[in-house]
Amino acid sequence: LRPIQPIVMYQPDYHGRLTFTPNTLEIQSRIVDLVRGRKDEPDSVVISWELDIGQTELLKDDRFLREYNIRFVPNESLPQKCNTALGWLKGLSKPQQQNVKDLLFPVVAPMVKPLSHDQMSCDMSGLAGDFRSSDVLKPLNEAQASFVRMIRARTLDPTFESTRPACILTGPAGTGKTKTLIAAIADVLGLREQDKTNKNRILLCAPSHAAADVLTERLTAILRRDEIFRMYSSSRPSTTVSG
Repeated sequence: LRPIQPIVMYQPDYHGRLTFTPNTLEIQSRIVDLVRGRKDEPDSVVISWELDIGQTELLKDDRFLREYNIRFVPNESLPQKCNTALGWLKGLSKPQQQNVKDLLFPVVAPMVKPLSHDQMSCDMSGLAGDFRSSDVLKPLNEAQASFVRMIRARTLDPTFESTRPACILTGPAGTGKTKTLIAAIADVLGLREQDKTNKNRILLCAPSHAAADVLTERLTAILRRDEIFRMYSSSRPSTTVSG
């Protein structure tokens, strides 16, 4: 962060006289999170920084209020991870590379046994749990229900000869992606039919701590706490983990 106009301060010169001196205040900061706005709300960026004593006093002084320029310095961690992944792919054999290509960039839809008429329902009203702060019981729209049915069909008709391409759930903020994902998880775990014999397990991954926290909180509406294992990255400070 750097002020568009320099902050002018009184500072003594070599002869001890006070003179106007432009002071460039530059704050090293980092982006903590990008919060997607819901529906018509704008996105917001969460920025964190550490200030020394002089910078703190300047920012507290109302006379030095300024508009700031922001210079974004890219994080090298993501490019390094991408290069590592590309290096791993380069070391694979040709058949292995083709398998990865078919998995990540499929050109044909996987063959799945179609659902019967009785298996088409996506009614979640039979779920047990505390839903006072959850929207999981609200009816799914047709696009959301179609995704749940696709997950159900793939679960009921597993393949062991090859790995099927991933299912992609996408859409703008506020369109119910998390709600649909929670409904699909409940369906796979047999919670909709209260199936006590269901032994399915799910590994749920997220790209950030905040996203994983939201998913964990939403899952507590349909699962007991002893049925959820929240794994934290070793790089996450323990002070940021909620009780």
